Amino acid sequence: MKKCCSNQNPDRISYLPDPVRSHIVSFLPMRDAIRTSILSKQWRHIYYSLSRLEFDQYDFTKIKHKAADFRDFVDRIVICHDGSDIQKFSLKTRLDDEFISSSRVRTWVSFALQHNVQELEMWMYYGKITNLPFRFFTCMTLRVLSLVSVEIEWPTTVRFPVLKYLYVEDLSFDQYENTIDKLFSSCTCPMLEDLVLRQCDLGVSTLSICNPSLKYLQIFDGNQLNINISVSTLHKLECIWCLPPNISSETLSSLSDAYFELSDSDLRGTAVVASQFNSVSKILLGLHNVKTLELDSTFIEV
Repeated sequence: MKKCCSNQNPDRISYLPDPVRSHIVSFLPMRDAIRTSILSKQWRHIYYSLSRLEFDQYDFTKIKHKAADFRDFVDRIVICHDGSDIQKFSLKTRLDDEFISSSRVRTWVSFALQHNVQELEMWMYYGKITNLPFRFFTCMTLRVLSLVSVEIEWPTTVRFPVLKYLYVEDLSFDQYENTIDKLFSSCTCPMLEDLVLRQCDLGVSTLSICNPSLKYLQIFDGNQLNINISVSTLHKLECIWCLPPNISSETLSSLSDAYFELSDSDLRGTAVVASQFNSVSKILLGLHNVKTLELDSTFIEV
């Protein structure tokens, strides 16, 4: 009877294959994932092969840790990693010259690239990342890329051949005007399906989006950009705080979901405003196949 009772709740997880346990642990917050190493001998090195590495300095330092502790924590994980592929690498940190420098971040990003990272997320504050490895700009494995408040030196050659999702927020391209024309194009991202562009300084007065693989597009502008959209495969479009965009009739016909929160110009009573009203009329008349439509605009009067 005692033997039967002792086997009612066996520790099955500890005897799963290492890759399976590593995959399970990779969904835990990083600190909790590391703590599994004290459970038993079987768990001691499980975190060496984590496929999802997510580092958030703000989260880390909330528990009375310092920036140096966060740096050492990331270094430890990177150094101990067993060389297996990385599915996701997320880094949210504040750059400074004393603890977390541009060169340190460059080392961490290089590590992710060397391990065939598929999803890369970088949130940077108060600093510029210099001399990112060239392989970042031509990465053959990246499928998801999110860049927030990252100041980057962009080279003339940029290509993400398998990228499907691109999120950019609070980036400045002021000194890299030619990069904008390339970054969202089919030449640079031939498989791009989802593009989110929020509050960026693009350094141009007109933004043209015409990548034929796009299915979802969100633009949050606020900079009074002239926006041209010509994507006949687009299914969902969200324009937030933009001037009324110029959208091709083929694009309007392809949309099944649309959300417009449009900004008006300060030049009321001028030909500019009249042109904007015409753009809004064209949008509304061209949405033949839309199933969900949300409108929040000063251009619409009831």
